[in-house]
Amino acid sequence: MTRRLLAGGFLTLLIFLSSAAPGHAESEKPEEEREGGIVGTGIVGTITGLGSIRVNGQRIVFQSDLVAASELGDRPAGDLQPGETVAVEAVRDGGEWAARHIRQYLPVIGPVSRASDGSLTVLGSGIETGPDTELIGFDGGGGTPGAGDWIAVNGLWRKDSVVATRIERIDPRSEAVVVGTYRPDSDGAGFMVGGTRVVGMEVRHADLGDVLTVRGIEVQGNLRAGGVAQGLFVGPVEVLLMEGYLSQPDPSGIYTIYGSGIAASLGDRDMPISADRGLYCALAAGAPSIAELTTLPESEPDRRALLDGQGEDLALRCR
Repeated sequence: MTRRLLAGGFLTLLIFLSSAAPGHAESEKPEEEREGGIVGTGIVGTITGLGSIRVNGQRIVFQSDLVAASELGDRPAGDLQPGETVAVEAVRDGGEWAARHIRQYLPVIGPVSRASDGSLTVLGSGIETGPDTELIGFDGGGGTPGAGDWIAVNGLWRKDSVVATRIERIDPRSEAVVVGTYRPDSDGAGFMVGGTRVVGMEVRHADLGDVLTVRGIEVQGNLRAGGVAQGLFVGPVEVLLMEGYLSQPDPSGIYTIYGSGIAASLGDRDMPISADRGLYCALAAGAPSIAELTTLPESEPDRRALLDGQGEDLALRCR
């Protein structure tokens, strides 16, 4: 199986450990390169615990003054909470992951156009809620989002919808935002990011599977773009550890982990593709590849127990 990790702008997702170059023993590599320190490490997923934060079973520490970038306004990394989704660029330091950049990963920010039991629509994208979805800032503490409410959604893309882990009610803003996987619109009207149709701007350098951040104004359920950025990170990554959902291959044999910035060709290999939530590891060095490390339960307590109990062992399989 072949695939490419996409770069540019913020860039893609997650790095673990760099593999030894062909013909060189691991012991010949500088310590910082063996630990993944030269290029950096990215980890994308849901925060399952604090101290400092735990994501995908990994404990990630950070300096007390580190700021987490966010479309809602930068904030101290120490204020991050379980249920929020993040893209972390880190290095291996003394047996721990040390974050050097954290971005709060908010797939959708905008007004609710439709609300029904367990389902919302924002900017044309579906938002799936469940018993484990935290709802912050709604009436009485037990309220739910309604049509017209502005919300910021933490979660992971599954096709054209976000499986939400945490939804926060926010004040109306001058711009809405969508962060997700790019694809051309089959109707020829703009392009799609996740389940949102983007109009008013062309993108000339985006490929199928790229992650785009689009800011703009909601117009009849579409997003009229005012600005577009590509990728999730400030620097390149070579290895990805990501919580998410894998797509089915398109007619040309290309598939993606939704919202990852990764596109892959199955080539001649007949590989079953699961639609279940999973933890994925992708290597870009040599012959790029991607593999599902484990399927993940949809139940948050079960998922947290699995990741916190086996996460460090799973990480070693990304080498």
